[in-house]
Amino acid sequence: MEPMLIPIKDIKLNPGRRDAEPEDIKKLADSIAELGLLNPITIDQGHTLIAGRHRLEAAKLLGWTEIECTVTDLQGLQAELAEIDENFVRKNLSIMHSAASWPCMK
Repeated sequence: MEPMLIPIKDIKLNPGRRDAEPEDIKKLADSIAELGLLNPITIDQGHTLIAGRHRLEAAKLLGWTEIECTVTDLQGLQAELAEIDENFVRKNLSIMHSAASWPCMK
């Protein structure tokens, strides 16, 4: 699917998502300001965020009103697994967040 611009105010977060790290958001915002957004965030058809929380928060910090998004048909467990997959590459994912994710991956 081709990425599309979506108003940031229309993007919803699932309850229970872990908080974005302010220091990481600031670093990412600096990078995005310099290089641009290299990877769009991923949302579902209802504009609920699946992947890209830090990118979304960095865009807000930069004062953007729209962000490039890939809209996917992922739902339920598939959407959760996509979020977990992205979080596993984060260097600061706590052991508790990692452990909480394992039951979903069965």
